[in-house]
Amino acid sequence: MNDIARRDTVEQLVALYNRIRREATAGYRLMNRAQTSFRDRIYQYGRLNASQHDYTDWTEDALARVLERIRRETWRGIMDKLNVRGVMDSERRNKLDKQLETGDGLPEITTEAVLDVIHGMIGQVGDFATAQIREAFELIRRKSDGYKSTGQAWKIENKAVLGWMCEQGYGGHPFRLSYHAENDARTIESAFRLLDGKGPLQSHTAEFAGVLNSSPAGEGETEYFRFRAHKNRNLHVWFKRMDLVERMNEMAGGERVLRAG
Repeated sequence: MNDIARRDTVEQLVALYNRIRREATAGYRLMNRAQTSFRDRIYQYGRLNASQHDYTDWTEDALARVLERIRRETWRGIMDKLNVRGVMDSERRNKLDKQLETGDGLPEITTEAVLDVIHGMIGQVGDFATAQIREAFELIRRKSDGYKSTGQAWKIENKAVLGWMCEQGYGGHPFRLSYHAENDARTIESAFRLLDGKGPLQSHTAEFAGVLNSSPAGEGETEYFRFRAHKNRNLHVWFKRMDLVERMNEMAGGERVLRAG
C-alpha cells in the first residue's frame, strides 16, 4: 500500500494511463478509417473484425465507451494494488464494487485525484478493519444461532457451528464451500488476519475454502481454524487462536451487550 501512495509511482501510473488512452484512440480511428475505405471501395457491408461473430464498432461513440472503460478499470487496478477491498466490510465493499462498475463519482485519472483517493482510503483503513471484524463477529453469531455449542449470545467461544456454509462436492471430495458463503468465509478469515496483525487476505478466496474443497474427508485445518463439514450443510469450526477470539469478543461482543442494555 505504501508503494502506490508515493507521488512518483502515481505519476508513472498516470503517464501510462494517458499513453494507453492515446494509443487506443489512434487505433480506433485508424480502424474506422480502414473500415470506411473498405466499405466505400470493396464491399459496402464488410466489417474489419477478427471473425464473423465479432461486431466491434470503430466509431467515435464506441471509442468513448472504450476510454470510459479504461478509466474505470484503471481505478479498479488502483484499488487492487491498495487491497482496500480486502479490509472492507461487505457494505463498503459492495458500494465500491458498484462504483467501479458504473464509474459514478470516480474522478478523472490525474496525479492529484489519485493521490487524494489513495490517501483518503489509507486514512480510513483503521475504521474499515474495525467494521470488518465486527461484521465477522456478527456472521459467526448469526450463522450459529440455535446451536448450544456456540455458547452465550454476546460472545464467541472455542467452537461455532456455521449453518449453510458447505454443500455436496464432486469427484473424490465430498464437500465444498457453498458458493453463496464465499464472501462470508473471506470476511471471517480476513478478520482473524487483521486481529493477528497480518493484514487482509491478498486472495479473493479464504484459505480454509481451498482446504475444504480439496479435502477427501470434508475436514481440515488452517492457521486459525479446524473444521469439519456435515451433510446438513453445517460447518463445525474450532478456533485455534483463542487470544484472537477474545479480542474479537472485546471489540464486537461488548457492543452487543451495551446495545442490549
